[in-house]
Amino acid sequence: MQKYYRLIFINMTDVSPSKSTSENHSFSYLSSMQKKLFLLDAFALIFRAYYALIRNPRITSKGKNTNAQFGFTNTLFELINKEKPTHLAVCFDVSGPTERHTDFADYKANRQEAPEDLLASIPDIKKNY
Repeated sequence: MQKYYRLIFINMTDVSPSKSTSENHSFSYLSSMQKKLFLLDAFALIFRAYYALIRNPRITSKGKNTNAQFGFTNTLFELINKEKPTHLAVCFDVSGPTERHTDFADYKANRQEAPEDLLASIPDIKKNY
């Protein structure tokens, strides 16, 4: 089964400095190495992880649903083990409205509210990543 990661992959060997700059000689050494940068959309992975386990939720002894934390962490471990990135960034959405909200009033208008236990998992994930 193919795993789906919502991410941006940049092959760092495709990035090269300007020929006119001599101060970047260390960059040419680094660019000869295979480098992989992964930028992960945290909320896309959190929602995906939460709903992937909705039929068989991971509940702690205190009754806390940990689907999002469990699935998110497993996805990161799998990505690191299979892809072996040299650089990895987990990107979270900002808490307030963005330009999309002001330019397009109906942005996310048809989305349901996120479940309370999913929202409760976000601080745990942010704290650990």
